[in-house]
Amino acid sequence: MTAANGVPADIAAYRDLWRAAPADVAGRHGVALREVAGGVCLGCASMSGAPILNHALGVGVRAPAGEAELDEIQSFYDGLEAGYSVAVDAAAPRLGGLLERRGFSVARPWMTFRRGPSPTPRAGDLRVEETGPSRAAAFGSIVAAAFEMPADFAGWMAALVDRPGWTALLALDGDEPVGAAALFVYGRAGWLGMGATLPEHRGKGAQGALFAERLRRAEELGLEAVLTETGAPVDDERPGPSYRNMLRYGFSEAGLRPNLRSPGA
Repeated sequence: MTAANGVPADIAAYRDLWRAAPADVAGRHGVALREVAGGVCLGCASMSGAPILNHALGVGVRAPAGEAELDEIQSFYDGLEAGYSVAVDAAAPRLGGLLERRGFSVARPWMTFRRGPSPTPRAGDLRVEETGPSRAAAFGSIVAAAFEMPADFAGWMAALVDRPGWTALLALDGDEPVGAAALFVYGRAGWLGMGATLPEHRGKGAQGALFAERLRRAEELGLEAVLTETGAPVDDERPGPSYRNMLRYGFSEAGLRPNLRSPGA
């Protein structure tokens, strides 16, 4: 993955997202972050086992990860009393075996995607605008609701509006915000995340419009690559809507990222 200062853009995005958590939300929910073996351990005590909110990413990619580092990761999540998952990157081939010996089990993998920043045609009638302070609450509410987060996480997601490195966007049906998404810029790469649409407005092209606008901005900024990810299908499953949208908007599958889940998670 394209990196700045050795840190991949997707890892940098999650790290900064956790740093953006307001103190009151972090205190109520036990939102915490620890960097171990070149990766980041994302934690949320109130949502034990949730694969997005309790997830160690990038472990062993920039720095070796052995038993001592896995002990440190375990200690971090033990302190939160939270089950968790660890992403096993292809650049850390020993990690999976070490985790399996600790009783970790296979969880749903993520597919990482990559493409150049060239824009793509927008479809549908929805308008996209950058989120300012007056609509920060709408952005936060859409993201929190779509990802089934606690209601007060809306304030956390809203904290990304006007935060350095982030561009928060809304898709509007008339003047009503119906979809949200973000672009995080790190070095010469962009990471796309937070793609969310209110259930009653799905099928109107919100995510397509948001992909198109973020790609346009990535080209405008002169970025070299744009990265994103979503859950991969397993067995005979059909790829989900996010997966299909990424392919539709020109992303290529960059690599499967297995996830291993801690015992009891």
